[in-house]
Amino acid sequence: MKKLLTLLCVFALVLSLCGTVFAEETEATPVPEMEKPVCVSVVDELGEPVPGAALQVVDEQNNVMEAWNAEDGDYRFFLKEGEYSIENLILPEGYEAESNAVPVTVERTEEEQGLYAANVVYDHNHIGICTNPNHVGIELYKVDGNTAYCFNHLKRNPENDVERYEMMVANPTLLWACANNKSDDIGRRELYKAVRSVIYLSGRIQEIYDLPDEVVVRYLTQMALKNYTDSKLFYTYDKDGNSTLMRDENGRPMRDANGKYMYNGEGCVLGSMINHAKGEGGLPQNYIDAYNYLTNSDNYPTEQELANYVLYIYAPVNTDNNDLIDENFQWMLSVKQVETQQVKVQVRAIPQTVDFGITIKWNDSNNWMRLRPSAASTASKLHLYADGVEVTSLYRGAMTVTDNHNGTYSVRVADLPKLNENGDEIIYTMKMNNILLYVMDKNVVGNGETLTCTRLGSIFNLPIRRGPIERELPILEPIIGPFPGRP
Repeated sequence: MKKLLTLLCVFALVLSLCGTVFAEETEATPVPEMEKPVCVSVVDELGEPVPGAALQVVDEQNNVMEAWNAEDGDYRFFLKEGEYSIENLILPEGYEAESNAVPVTVERTEEEQGLYAANVVYDHNHIGICTNPNHVGIELYKVDGNTAYCFNHLKRNPENDVERYEMMVANPTLLWACANNKSDDIGRRELYKAVRSVIYLSGRIQEIYDLPDEVVVRYLTQMALKNYTDSKLFYTYDKDGNSTLMRDENGRPMRDANGKYMYNGEGCVLGSMINHAKGEGGLPQNYIDAYNYLTNSDNYPTEQELANYVLYIYAPVNTDNNDLIDENFQWMLSVKQVETQQVKVQVRAIPQTVDFGITIKWNDSNNWMRLRPSAASTASKLHLYADGVEVTSLYRGAMTVTDNHNGTYSVRVADLPKLNENGDEIIYTMKMNNILLYVMDKNVVGNGETLTCTRLGSIFNLPIRRGPIERELPILEPIIGPFPGRP
């Protein structure tokens, strides 16, 4: 009696947990609303993806549906029909959005209006690896002509007395919530990609591993899927097909406090398959290799390859209430090629620019002889170079020369391109024409440097006397000799 009560409690707990996935106050699970796969791409002016962005999708009530970021610039998720907006764009450095919000309308196509599928067809075929008369073979399901695979292994197999199966897009959240026997450490996106990838890869294994027919392909695919959706149930045999049942010193099976058999934790789906096939002499090696190929994540296709490969769930609907899912039966998985709704978010690259500037220092006794050129005149004598190539004519209008009234001029060229066509930073330099009666301390000036212009008379520092006033000798004195009247 105590065991019966325990079983009933466990069963009730399972049902209650499954029920709360979609509704908290119903005895059975209501049919979820249809959701569509949507791919949002953040692209630049040339249509190239912009990686490293982040965004949010909000509904009409301004509820944030989910926030995403993606390294490849594509954001894939599932949305119910309705109006949404892409907002709160966070873009990598160097980009800006053309709009603060991008509207998105999610609607079904005419082909997607039929949300239910009926007439599950199945047969039980032996596959040549088991001769046990108590085993009826593998269930091969087709729903409306589409190959389907069951999961939630402990429940009843789908049967023809189910009147209707609801077809739903199996987004990661839905699949993760509905897979009752999945691994404890698997995440929803990991589970979704694994299941979708296994079905995608199954189309290759017959040719690669020389499998005899589609029945074997579907058998191996079904077992590979259970490696993810029902992995908790396959703890009876290890990878070599040996029993993992724990036994005491007398060889008797050990049980836990609840009376359940105890296992050493090394059991797996492959081991169960191998043990199951022992009566026929063992599971063929090419079957094992094909199974391992399906479950090896290194073989999984990229998201781009799977872009329009959409996973669907077929859930049996309660015969007494066509709005509720029947919890007694296993659910089924299938895939279809569906055109993912594409949404492009246009951003533009912010031109990467730099400012170039130098200082011209005049060493001419505060322009005593009025030989210094004006700021405007100096501008016409300056030449700008980019990586050694003169570009003055391109940026003459962006050049300013300012007299600081302290014996210096500030030269500035604003908003110059930062990078060349190879993506390397451009090195800007400047030269100035020779100025009569002045000499320059350098021929080429780099960004942020100072060019000193010295009047020639100041070099010789030759004073003259004209009455009480002492002045510097102009340049002619060192050429023609001492100025008359100089002591």
